[in-house]
Amino acid sequence: MAVLGEPIHRRFVALLERATKEGWGYHEQIIHAARLCKLAGVDPEYASELMEEAGDNVERRSQQPGEVRRVVNWIYSNEAEFRPYEIPKEGAKVEPKLITEFAKGGSIKDLMNRSKPIPQSAPEILGELYKPDSLLHLSPHHCQPRDVKSCKEWCESDLSDRQYICPAHLKSREMGRCNANVDFRHYIVWESDREGLASNWDAQAGIITKLAESLPLKMVCFSGNKSLHAWYDCSTRRKDWVQDFLTLCVQVGADQATLRVAQLVRMPWGIRADNGRTQKPIYYDN
Repeated sequence: MAVLGEPIHRRFVALLERATKEGWGYHEQIIHAARLCKLAGVDPEYASELMEEAGDNVERRSQQPGEVRRVVNWIYSNEAEFRPYEIPKEGAKVEPKLITEFAKGGSIKDLMNRSKPIPQSAPEILGELYKPDSLLHLSPHHCQPRDVKSCKEWCESDLSDRQYICPAHLKSREMGRCNANVDFRHYIVWESDREGLASNWDAQAGIITKLAESLPLKMVCFSGNKSLHAWYDCSTRRKDWVQDFLTLCVQVGADQATLRVAQLVRMPWGIRADNGRTQKPIYYDN
């Protein structure tokens, strides 16, 4: 049995507190719980039974058939540690004066006029954003985390109901969409529907353009509602630069959930389920 620095029940309490503070999804909680069971030397079959029983009390969503056992089997058969990912600097907060400064003089028309030719379908744009063998998660809703395919497979599929995408490259098909399964972060997506910015397209365009001075702007996609999703390429940047950029995003009003490494964002050319609008790309740099 593994030696733990403190009693197992305290480790689980600390895990729950961290999950609550950082807003982990249900699937991610399963992964970390399975990891802790493995460290404690719990038999995998017993760990699966315990976690399935605990999952019956989750109100957010029901377990998918075999979900817990797939995660437990993956965790117990893999030894690699999970890679930590950059997050905004501690204490980062919204700075209204900086929002005003960045938004000033913004023009959605000018942003669109600067665009290179935009791929005109979801498969076409996926094929340009990723390599054929890149493992990606696309979803019709928030509660289908295990659906992972290669970019090539997605491009050959019916994407008409896929309104969400996780921008990160994933490591495994089995573990699904979660921080632990992220191979590397390719894009950071800035989005905000805070008061003063929601549906204010020129202000959003101003902030998006100003942020592009720090990281290359790859694409801007209409959310189908009140905001724009701006994709910035961070794949070749140093970790401290990425953290500085994430911090700046927070300061200029970003929805912090969108900055998480495995977060879902609006799929370009997807159809928004709640209003039927097309999530149309309005800017693209190829």
